[in-house]
Amino acid sequence: MEIHTHKIGGGVFGNNFSETIPQMERVIKNSGCFDKNMSHVLIISGFGDVTNRLLQIAQSGDPYPELRALYHQYAEQIDLLHKNGSISDKAYSSMKFWHAECKDNHFQFIHEHDRNGQKNVHIFTDKRFLDTHLSFGEIFSTKIVYLYLLEKKLHHLPLSHLDATRMLVTDDVYGNAVIDFEESQKLIDVRLQNLTIPHLIVAEGFIGKTKEGKITTLGREGSDYSAAAFARLMKSKSLTLWKDVDGIYNLDPKIHGNAKMYEKLQFEKMQKKSKHGMKIVHKKVAETLIGQNIPLRIRSFFKLDNKGTLIY
Repeated sequence: MEIHTHKIGGGVFGNNFSETIPQMERVIKNSGCFDKNMSHVLIISGFGDVTNRLLQIAQSGDPYPELRALYHQYAEQIDLLHKNGSISDKAYSSMKFWHAECKDNHFQFIHEHDRNGQKNVHIFTDKRFLDTHLSFGEIFSTKIVYLYLLEKKLHHLPLSHLDATRMLVTDDVYGNAVIDFEESQKLIDVRLQNLTIPHLIVAEGFIGKTKEGKITTLGREGSDYSAAAFARLMKSKSLTLWKDVDGIYNLDPKIHGNAKMYEKLQFEKMQKKSKHGMKIVHKKVAETLIGQNIPLRIRSFFKLDNKGTLIY
């Protein structure tokens, strides 16, 4: 089964996801990356700056008001998806039901720790608890994307949701976990046996789970790391990171008018540039892909005529 992996970043979706989620249809149909005769894996980041917002909520004296505000904003975005005609009544109902379920689960999780005698900000000093709290950003966002794609039936591909916490086994370094590829491979292999060909698969970025069943997060840029891991574990033919930038530049294009974008870049050269302070791709991504014969492409979600940067 030929598989191609894609990751759509939180910066692409933004906080106003009612405007950006429908653009996935354009990307899937017109980017040239989604061959309907092949299988594709979509790794989804949390919408906009949700990780930062959840961190701020964890650091506040009282998490409940800001958490309510976050879910209220999400409810408004779902309403707008329906109002602008992007989803049907059926999909709208499914999204509203999921929103209520995720919100209830999130609040209940915090309440349970409160009942154990811990109060407010102090409950977040436990990194295990904090990782579970942060995971709700990816869990909510991925299911919304899944429900949207379920209705659209793009390329008439069968659609499945792959729960990253059931597929990616990690160590117990909460907040910056490392994936155990040997254990994760066993789970992935079993899951792939049950998939029809071709297929469209949606999975969360940024999160995994320890052998003991505790949710972990993979650190900053963790969704890119997740995407690289899924690409490796599923023996993908390619990995595309869809971002809100055109590709990789030799200089910051926002500062330097003469910045030039790389069309191609070798992994080894990319690592050397990163060591000299040039932010390109997270080192865990490079470490995961080197030697796997999986080309990586950085592309703009908004400029499909731009082929971005190929890293090989």
